[in-house]
Amino acid sequence: MTRYFFVVLVMGLIGVAIIVKGTVIMFAERQYWQDVADRFVKENVTVKPNRGNILSSDGKLMASSLPEYRIYMDFKAGGEKKDTMLMNHLGEICEGLHRIFPDKSAAEFKRHLLRGRKKGSRNYLIYPKRISYIQYKEVKRLPVFKLNKYKGGFHEQPFNQRKKPFGSLAARTLGDLYADTAQGAKNGIELAFDTLLKGRDGITHRQKVMNKYLNIVDIAPVDGCDIISTIDVGMQDICEKALIDKLKEINASVGVAVLMEVQTGEVKAIVNMMKAGDGNYYEMNSNAISDMLEPGSTFKTASIMVALEDGKITPDTEVDTVNGIMNMYGSKMRDHNWHRGGYGKIDVTRILEVSSNVGVSYLIDKHYKDNPQKFVDGLKRMSIDQPLHLQIPEAQHQRTQRALFCQNDFAVDEYRLRDSGTSYEHTDLLQCHSQQRGHGTPQVCESSGKGR
Repeated sequence: MTRYFFVVLVMGLIGVAIIVKGTVIMFAERQYWQDVADRFVKENVTVKPNRGNILSSDGKLMASSLPEYRIYMDFKAGGEKKDTMLMNHLGEICEGLHRIFPDKSAAEFKRHLLRGRKKGSRNYLIYPKRISYIQYKEVKRLPVFKLNKYKGGFHEQPFNQRKKPFGSLAARTLGDLYADTAQGAKNGIELAFDTLLKGRDGITHRQKVMNKYLNIVDIAPVDGCDIISTIDVGMQDICEKALIDKLKEINASVGVAVLMEVQTGEVKAIVNMMKAGDGNYYEMNSNAISDMLEPGSTFKTASIMVALEDGKITPDTEVDTVNGIMNMYGSKMRDHNWHRGGYGKIDVTRILEVSSNVGVSYLIDKHYKDNPQKFVDGLKRMSIDQPLHLQIPEAQHQRTQRALFCQNDFAVDEYRLRDSGTSYEHTDLLQCHSQQRGHGTPQVCESSGKGR
């Protein structure tokens, strides 16, 4: 009986001690244990979403975020057991690394790893370059490396790298990202649609449970949308090769080519080529949408359209260009064949066909010299004074002399308009020719949507 009483007494005292200790922890030591718990919890850890892809009009991948890695070894992880295993399989590991990365021999890898082991490094870089996901998975199959980082010591640092599968093809149109991903997109479609492509960040908190950190999702990240561009990879390639061949032929410093489907306004190719110091041509700037140039002879069509719409002329109206030279406000206007005697008497259709400076300038000056504002109003009807709003940030709207579109007493004629300092982008003139056919304005993106 005494024995049982003693057992009950001991258990009762233990129970009382537990209650007392629990009470002390709950009240007297509450703050201390809360501080301990906080050290094992990381609140509001940002989780980056996957950036959306940029696709061509026929569904080919033109820009995508692909994982890359730097690989490291912790020679102190796993203790003596891991170290023994590493030395036993060192030859096999080095042969495997050489097979995956042929630029370094197995002997070089062996010397490199032994140097790290001697130092006892905990974060020793195994290979100096970033590696692809496929290469990373192959490395993870090697002995020792396939163990978790606490037992084997192998660990990695992931990077989310933006890749263009077609290399430099349409590179300036697609755009780039800053090296610091927090800064976002730098230019091109990447910048124009950055809010759609980048998605929304998620939030997690990390908590240590049984010596392991668990990521507990509070707000799930939302992956970015895919953007379908109007660019056709095949047409882009053809335009790029054709432009480079022509630039080499005439030894030009800069050249652009823009190919648009006039029925829809979809831009199928944009090529910007500049001559570099090595004599080759590369895409360095978005010249097709940022360079401001005088429209030159491309403006003849717009001028003739205004005169036709106003009923001043018909396609059969004739102009005597005589010998290809005409005095125009103190300057001599010449056709390109003036030294061969000019075109003589030709109608409006022929004027446009041969791009006659004399013919177009004579007609516009004759019908609008007393009321230049009417000619300006005709151009405005075509919205040629309005910004294009192309879906690429580098695109600028037209810069014109202030007097050109706002002063009624400015004597505007086709000759002066082409050489007055009025500036347009190449895509502005593309829009003008598209509108002449009653079709849409240039665009470089068709739609966006979830690709995953």
